[in-house]
Amino acid sequence: MAAQGFGWCILPSALVAEFAPQGGLVALDIPGWPRAISVDLLWNKKAPPGAAGSWLRQHLQRRER
Repeated sequence: MAAQGFGWCILPSALVAEFAPQGGLVALDIPGWPRAISVDLLWNKKAPPGAAGSWLRQHLQRRER
């Protein structure tokens, strides 16, 4: 809906970058944004994360530093 001109929304920067060249989306420069959010990652010790879950954990840990 945002790409069709029906207001604004919070989107991943990669998605904005994909549509920006076509004029569908414009990134707004708003003080304090993007803001960081805390994320807790939990898993069951008896069923550890698979390949995707392990990738996500590593990706989030890299972003934290």
